[in-house]
Amino acid sequence: MSIRSEQAPQLPTDHVDRPVDEPTNPRLSVSGWARWAWRQLTSMRTALVLLLLLAVAAIPGVVDPATLLPTRTG
Repeated sequence: MSIRSEQAPQLPTDHVDRPVDEPTNPRLSVSGWARWAWRQLTSMRTALVLLLLLAVAAIPGVVDPATLLPTRTG
């Protein structure tokens, strides 16, 4: 007897292997969709995307256009 078979878990005598079907997603009700939407809105990924958008939107207010395109006086 090999070591591998000695370490294998013992199955009950009435165990029957059956083919594994493809997993299917359950249909969501209205409350299920609401729960999914809330979890998406409160996720860290959403927070980081919103912070990135806020930072990009704040750039025009920080940069002075006069320093980007200096005009010649004189």
